[in-house]
Amino acid sequence: NLPSAVFTYQAGTCDSTIYFKDKSSGNESSIAYRIWDFGDGIVDTIYTPNNPDVAHYYTHTGSYEVKLTIRNLNNCEETISQFVFMPPCMNAEFLTDGEVCQNARVSFQDISYSGIAIKSWKWIFGDGDSLVYTTSQNLVYHTFMTAGTFNVAMIIGAELDGMIISDTIMHQVTVKSSPIADFLADSVCYGRTSSFYNTSSGNGTMLTNSSWIFGDLTSFEDSLSQFYLEHTYQESGQFEARLIATNSLGCHDTIIKVAMVYPNPMPDFVLNDACLNRIISLENTTSETYALIDTVKWRFTNETGYYNEIYTRDAQILLTQPGDYNVDLIVRDVHGCTDSTSKPIIIYPGPQSSFAYTDQFSNNQVYLVMNNT
Repeated sequence: NLPSAVFTYQAGTCDSTIYFKDKSSGNESSIAYRIWDFGDGIVDTIYTPNNPDVAHYYTHTGSYEVKLTIRNLNNCEETISQFVFMPPCMNAEFLTDGEVCQNARVSFQDISYSGIAIKSWKWIFGDGDSLVYTTSQNLVYHTFMTAGTFNVAMIIGAELDGMIISDTIMHQVTVKSSPIADFLADSVCYGRTSSFYNTSSGNGTMLTNSSWIFGDLTSFEDSLSQFYLEHTYQESGQFEARLIATNSLGCHDTIIKVAMVYPNPMPDFVLNDACLNRIISLENTTSETYALIDTVKWRFTNETGYYNEIYTRDAQILLTQPGDYNVDLIVRDVHGCTDSTSKPIIIYPGPQSSFAYTDQFSNNQVYLVMNNT
């Protein structure tokens, strides 16, 4: 009868010895010897009664076909084979901060090691987001949008002899609550003060500080002694105002909003000196480059107490008294910004026509002598 060749083995980790255990039987005959062929060119023959169990160290990673041949005293033999896989040394590992702030950009540094080339990196951040790379990334970044504790895992993978091998490492990251920065800013006309209202919240923590950057090279910092402050811009335009809120956990949040300072309108008009009792036309030449003009008011005054107002874009007026007058043009645009300009005008008295005549008779002819008086 043929003997029955059977063996099992205990696979080791990388760079370790593999132990083989013989469970063969001679099948009604004693076993004379065993031949172990480890598939890497090494063959070991064990004669009875020596211990049939062996250990073997593979100097290279890979898959090996291990054969065990059993011969009994009847000179009958049987061979069985199994593939044994010697894995490469592979150690997934990364570095990161154990405590981070919500909404902050967190870096993860890959310091993994592998005896063969790593082909894939999968990051699982524990908040529903994941990333997969097929090229090495020394640093990977992620932002946790909610506070809490997250198990961040990295899985590295490689291929050897058609087999996919991998290793996983997991670290816990605690995400602290960040404040929620917010503010309101008034849109104002040039020359007026802008108001800022700090509406930030601690998000379950205590606010400890606010830093303001107004976008015009000026800044202000306080310890939340005031939630309202004012700032005057020295020119018109759009300014990126920034508020940085800090809480008791040392976490920050930043928000940027546009603070609008509208340019004031630039009123102007054309007029000429005029004569008494003639209609004067005034042409409004105010530019509407920045905003449409909403309201126009003309005001006419003199030192004798004369006062008149006209609410039309261009104006026409009849002045019945000679002298020096002042003309004011006040305009307001659709943003509510107002400005005015003033010009003098002289009303000259008109000439008074007068003449005299004398009549002279000569025979039947009448002569009139006209004199301009």
